[in-house]
Amino acid sequence: MDEHDEMNRGTSSLPPVLRKELLGFTRAQFGDLLVEQKIRLSESLTAGQIIDLEREFKAFRNQIFVEEGFRKMIVNMDDLISFDEAWSTIRKKYPLRCMFFGGLASVFPGTSTVESDFSIIGFEKDDCRAALTNFSLEGILQCKQFKLLHQVKALIQLNNKLY
Repeated sequence: MDEHDEMNRGTSSLPPVLRKELLGFTRAQFGDLLVEQKIRLSESLTAGQIIDLEREFKAFRNQIFVEEGFRKMIVNMDDLISFDEAWSTIRKKYPLRCMFFGGLASVFPGTSTVESDFSIIGFEKDDCRAALTNFSLEGILQCKQFKLLHQVKALIQLNNKLY
């Protein structure tokens, strides 16, 4: 599957989401990712929780360097396991991190949300599209919204420059 950036260009520079991928992820890179995701995060987290998320990342990095057994467990993790399995052993200790990286890794193509979104933009799943999977329909939805979302992003950037 090809991945695309916010301008719908092909990209291979997506943020890491698995614990093993985060071994080399620096605090500066994590800070940049938080800034990039600030609007999305503020929808579901308080300012205090975002600070706690940063603390969890720092604690995770410290644990990697202090506890050799912890680092080995992550390094030896099977690449084919699911996201849930990869994070299950540390979910209680780092709940905000698990939620944050899970959000980056997740696509929710469930019918109710997709149908609701299609309704909002005035689009229906017609007979020609009846055989498409929900994931394919979500792709159509995202393509239809691309221009509108680009305009919203431009307005946000303009607003940030003004203030």
